[in-house]
Amino acid sequence: MITALFAGPLALFISLLGIRVSNLRRAHRVVVGDGGHEDLALAARVHANAVENVPILLLMLLLLELLGVARWLLASLGTILVLARLSHAYGMTAKKIVFHTTGSTITFVMEIGLGAFVFVKALTRL
Repeated sequence: MITALFAGPLALFISLLGIRVSNLRRAHRVVVGDGGHEDLALAARVHANAVENVPILLLMLLLLELLGVARWLLASLGTILVLARLSHAYGMTAKKIVFHTTGSTITFVMEIGLGAFVFVKALTRL
């Protein structure tokens, strides 16, 4: 199953982002919120953004896989997804706008494109 090859690493990536938030909370002695610490606020936002976007994109990949889309296309889309999310996280963390913008743009394009692709593919199965 192709989607699983991307779901596993992306789950680990999200976990690492969450661990970074936890470590910063511990270092700043903050239980809830960011306590006014910019680094903690940024880390939490990077983690939250991944949590907001990765699951729906993995779901779209899985649905396409179940609808019989070619393995090479699924692998290509999964690779693009991983690279986009890495670019976004790096861009936000390092404050490199080109990586942040590239990652978020690709993510939005994938959400729209994969959503439409799943819808059309499902319609052809009715």
